[in-house]
Amino acid sequence: MVKRFKNHPAVLGYDILNEPSPGSVYAVGDITITQPDGEAAEFDRTLFTEFYERMIAAIRNAGIPRSLSYNPEG
Repeated sequence: MVKRFKNHPAVLGYDILNEPSPGSVYAVGDITITQPDGEAAEFDRTLFTEFYERMIAAIRNAGIPRSLSYNPEG
């Protein structure tokens, strides 16, 4: 996708994933659940961080001159 829209004038940047996981804090109905050291927080720190690093490197290596953003939850 990034190669296809590499030079498209309407594309300002890429958001790698929108709201990727519940992270450390998430809502279930009217209740907010906080897990600062729970599995979701560990997932954000390990697997998602590695995923983001690989995606950013792949996009940059393809010569894409656009802004990148990512939105870790929590």
